[in-house]
Formats: sequence, structure tokens, C-alpha cells
Amino acid sequence: MLRRDLIKDQIEQLGKMLGIIIGEFLGLKLLDRTQEGIEIANQQLQSQHDIDVNQLAELSGKDLEHYLTERNLHPDHLNILSVYLKELGIAESETSSENAKKWFQKALDLLEIADETSKEYSFERMKTKESIEQCIQQL
Repeated sequence: MLRRDLIKDQIEQLGKMLGIIIGEFLGLKLLDRTQEGIEIANQQLQSQHDIDVNQLAELSGKDLEHYLTERNLHPDHLNILSVYLKELGIAESETSSENAKKWFQKALDLLEIADETSKEYSFERMKTKESIEQCIQQL
């Protein structure tokens, strides 16, 4: 029981830290400092959680799942990361629709993995997926 509580606490801590990183990025984005926000968020994800966003973007299928599993990312964490990748896509859409589409697709991939691993239906994930798909259609 103690071990389970410890693991649960670690998962919650990771989720909070990811939320803080993404929140800081969104705050800088609102201040029209998007590129700075991306750099800071990517550095923090790399240094604090060993998540290389650019490497993540290049992985697919089982390699992507393995990468996420190695970092003990829970479906809730994947939800948070997908929001960040969606925001990267939105930022990229101003300069490159191809790069934007790559980020949007990776965000959808993370949500699909979250669906598979959680085995729960999430209205939040469905709403996020629909939002991402709308972004892709607007390109």
C-alpha cells in the first residue's frame, strides 16, 4: 500500500510540474514572446523530465510508446503534453503549415496512446482531439 501511494504521489508530482511548464509557456505566448516560451519549455522538459520534444516529434508507433513508457508518463501527462504540442503547431502555422501539421499530428498521436493506455473514455481528450483536428483543417 505504501509503495502504491508513493507511485501515485510521483505521478501527481510529474503532472503538476508538466502543468507548470506548459502554463509558463502559455503565459509567455500571451505576452507575444512565443519563441522564448518554446525555448524555455523545451529546456525545462528536457532537464526536469528527460523529454526531448524534437526527438518525440520524430518517433512513431511502438518507438513513441516506448519513449513515453520509459519516462513513466501517465495518460494525464500525455494530455498535458498534447496541449503543448498543439500550441507549438499553432505557433508554427504562422510560418510553416507543414511543421504545424507535424506538431498537430504528434499531439493526436499522444492522445491516441493516452486512450489506449488509460482504457477510459475522456471527454477532455475528445474535446482536445476535436480542437486539434479543427486546427489541421484550417491550415
